[in-house]
Amino acid sequence: MVQGKGEQSAYLSSYDHDEVYRVIIDAYRLRVETDHLSRQEDHGMYYSGKPLDGLVWAQGDAIDDFQRFLDLLEGSKILPKWWLFEDRMQTLALAIDKNDPESIFKPINQTELPQRYGGDMAIRQALAILAEMCVGYDGKGPAKDDTWYQEFQEFLDLHPEERARLIKGSIEMVDAVMKEHGEEFGQKSS
Repeated sequence: MVQGKGEQSAYLSSYDHDEVYRVIIDAYRLRVETDHLSRQEDHGMYYSGKPLDGLVWAQGDAIDDFQRFLDLLEGSKILPKWWLFEDRMQTLALAIDKNDPESIFKPINQTELPQRYGGDMAIRQALAILAEMCVGYDGKGPAKDDTWYQEFQEFLDLHPEERARLIKGSIEMVDAVMKEHGEEFGQKSS
């Protein structure tokens, strides 16, 4: 997925069956959080009643919003070959359990992601890319070609402050993990 090699479903296929459900839920939660904090596009648990014209998100209901994400996910060819309707229902059941700290009704704690994913420091980027493959960078659906990517790279080259803003969350997450668990990675925490 990240390197652009192999089958589109290879990334999720690398996880155990039950872990795929959590990865999907976390990808959605991260996208909702990113849209809320960085794009002022409130949907899912943050929906404020303001319409999001032209975007793929459901308006008003977090469950409908997550179901829309699952619809797009199922159409994106990135799910493992074993994925069935029953897997969708299991993912939905986990996602809407309000007693679960990782439900779609609770904000995602990005600093805990590496620890929850076995020390994977790139998990935030992987989840963001997974969500982007479903809904597109701008939330209008998956890209049909790489034109958007080329234009986006040109924009970032011209606006380094925007590039810094976009990666700020990843840098903060890594800093927090290193402060808390730096010794586990062979470094002293500061």
